[in-house]
Amino acid sequence: MDLKRVYAFGVLFLLIISLYLGYLLYDCSKLREREITANTGEYFYTDLNGDGQKERVAVKMYKNEGSFDTFTIKAGNTIYNGEGDNLRGNVYLIDLNPDDKVKELLIPEDGPGNDYKALILRMEGTKILPFGVVYGGPEYQVVPGGIKAMVRGKLLHTWFYPVTYELRDGFLKRTEQKWYYMGADVTVIQDIYLYKDRERKDLIKFAAGEKATILITDDEHWCLLEDEKGKTGWLYLDGYDTVQLTGKSAREYLSGLNYAD
Repeated sequence: MDLKRVYAFGVLFLLIISLYLGYLLYDCSKLREREITANTGEYFYTDLNGDGQKERVAVKMYKNEGSFDTFTIKAGNTIYNGEGDNLRGNVYLIDLNPDDKVKELLIPEDGPGNDYKALILRMEGTKILPFGVVYGGPEYQVVPGGIKAMVRGKLLHTWFYPVTYELRDGFLKRTEQKWYYMGADVTVIQDIYLYKDRERKDLIKFAAGEKATILITDDEHWCLLEDEKGKTGWLYLDGYDTVQLTGKSAREYLSGLNYAD
């Protein structure tokens, strides 16, 4: 093996280790601020807009069969009406940037089939305004200048990976990554040919009966598989799970994939 290939494998190994550690270290435990149970019409006092005066903040949520749930937030004399898909029924008071003295409200919704997200509201002056949306959940971790959540992958099968939304230029934006750790153990049930690298020239065979782990993915097209002996191959998918080389679903070649819904 030439030095160039050794270097490439070394870089790939370090990338996988760093993504795996990030996956393990993700703490989806508790928000750092106070949780308010909002479906009973409770209220609390806090300085939402940073003007030095505490507002009386009251939250009400309404479950609606056959349509979106709705909620009302009243802070002082200001009222905000909104809606969500399967609202969880609670609100979190958070502080994304302690330096600006403004606090935010996070309203989680469970959505259909684990498609979690949360609306972030912010009070500016006398107005309550949408500040951003965090796509992910079901738990949220406030970190300095941002929020962490687990996002559902859109490639191959049902799986989740941690993402961070950061405050940048006054907006809450998702920090994008090139690769995400998947860590799914599968068994090859039908011979499949994968690409040796992402140049899509040479192929390598994974035979029926082999066990492998799907290590990383870009959650767009590429998945990297490694068998028990260290052999690696790149699976290229079109759409959700169509193997580009054959036009068949990946589930025809791999068992152990998770299809939750």
